[in-house]
Amino acid sequence: MGSPELTCAIVDPDGELPRSLRTTLWAEHLGLPEDDPRLAGIRDPTSLWMERIGAPGSRVHVHEPVRISSRAARWAAPVYRRFFDPDGRPRRLRGTAEF
Repeated sequence: MGSPELTCAIVDPDGELPRSLRTTLWAEHLGLPEDDPRLAGIRDPTSLWMERIGAPGSRVHVHEPVRISSRAARWAAPVYRRFFDPDGRPRRLRGTAEF
C-alpha cells in the first residue's frame, strides 16, 4: 500500500501565502535567514541553489544518480515489471487503458 496523499487548495487574492511559504522553506533548506534579499525576488533560482551546495547550514547537496550494473538491471527489470506497478492500479487493470 502506498503513502496517503493530501490535496489542498487555498485562495489567496494577495498572493502572499505562496511567496511566504516558498521563502520559509527555501530559507530552511538553503541555510539562509528568511529576510535574506536573495530569497525575495527569485529570477534565477537554480543559481541560488547551486551556490548553496555544501555551504554552512545548507541541506543542499549534489544528487548523483546510482548506476546499476547491466547484470543487476537484467535481473531487476523483469522482477520490477512483474511485481510492482508504478501507477498503483489493480492487477486486472495493468496493461490496459482503464483506471
